[in-house]
Amino acid sequence: GLRYNMNDLRTYCSTELQDKLKLALYLSFGILVMEIIGGVLSNSLALVSDAGHVFGDVLAIGLGYLAIRLSCRPATKGASYGLHRAEILAATINGLTLIVMAGVIFYEAYHRLQSPPIVKSEQMMLIAVIGLFGNLFVATRLSGYKDLNVRGAYLHVLGDTLSSIAVICGGIWMMFTGSYVVDPILSALIGGMVAVGSIRLLRESADILMEKAPRSISPEEVSKSICTIEGVNGVHDLHIWSVCSNIHALSAHVAVVSMNLEDANKLMNQINTLLREQFGIAHTTLQFE
Repeated sequence: GLRYNMNDLRTYCSTELQDKLKLALYLSFGILVMEIIGGVLSNSLALVSDAGHVFGDVLAIGLGYLAIRLSCRPATKGASYGLHRAEILAATINGLTLIVMAGVIFYEAYHRLQSPPIVKSEQMMLIAVIGLFGNLFVATRLSGYKDLNVRGAYLHVLGDTLSSIAVICGGIWMMFTGSYVVDPILSALIGGMVAVGSIRLLRESADILMEKAPRSISPEEVSKSICTIEGVNGVHDLHIWSVCSNIHALSAHVAVVSMNLEDANKLMNQINTLLREQFGIAHTTLQFE
């Protein structure tokens, strides 16, 4: 079975984390509704675009919460790794949805640039300020977790915090200059932030689905570290991949000196300890030669 870092697993499956995600989901949904209504009433595409960004937050947090609930179910005979890949599927759906949303924002921004409409900047700023404080609170609740979905949701909220600041600055500019072209320009910038974040999320998800070695782990360093253990003559057929963002696996053939079964078990425990403590690799399949 999988050999987890139990502290990480308890944190990952804790009701505390799930409660934080639920609270963040409710708050983000409230901000979404407020910004859509405020964007329509104030005629601000930037505010509606920011609402689109918040929709990405709601989707990311909701899918992240669902993925954690599924991932924390015990493994079965049919799903021997458990349902940890639910996290990656959720992240992929999230990334694809955000790319579509970014395209819609760019389309609307282009048409508004041709003929910028009048924007009620005071209403726009008021909604943006409320959204800013809401996003800051949600970001503090989601910071510090390793899980790809929770981290993705945190980055979404952080990006939305920055876009709220941009909307506030744009509102101030429109109040004092009367130049409403800044509204579609801001919406296009926010759309760019959404697109960049979604591409990054899709790339990380694709790396895991393609079973690439994690970016934080160098196979060469792993091989060298194993070879420093007394009794190991070499390592080959080394494969490292990720089950999900916080569970890494390894298989390898290890050339060893001639030894009895008891010494071989001790050596295997040494290798597993090294892999777990130095590289965070939780599941190993080692073949001695």
